[in-house]
Amino acid sequence: MADIVFRNVTKRYGKTLAVDDASFTVNDNEFFCFFGPPLSGKSTILRLVLGLEVPDEGEILIGGKPVNSVSPAKRNVAMVFQNLALFPHMSARDNVRFPLVERKVAEAEIEKRLADVAAKLHIGHILHKPPAQLSGGERQRVAIARAWCAIRPPI
Repeated sequence: MADIVFRNVTKRYGKTLAVDDASFTVNDNEFFCFFGPPLSGKSTILRLVLGLEVPDEGEILIGGKPVNSVSPAKRNVAMVFQNLALFPHMSARDNVRFPLVERKVAEAEIEKRLADVAAKLHIGHILHKPPAQLSGGERQRVAIARAWCAIRPPI
């Protein structure tokens, strides 16, 4: 992962101030959490990182490069949602492979990334199962695997 830097970032929705002059750095390989009450800006910050929202003021950098005007598809970031958003009609394997197949990544590269992430997350033995047959923790690991596999370069 690359460093993520917010420099004096502000985001408004009409008259509502969602993020007010936020400045922080998430260092490469750092575990970072946002805590706060509802409507404190946590989700807005994540949407800004992903590029789903554009700041009204300030600058966002990923890997030292400004990304305010970079599309979400070109930011090379991924998110695992609380509801995990796994496709119920696909096996765990197909869920993990999905973003790479959609991007038309070569089959050999897909299988390499799948094997690497499956080994790291200890999910190789469950890849044949659909999400309904997985425990909550297994579903979380499959969703994380999908996000990690999709990031370039792979982990």
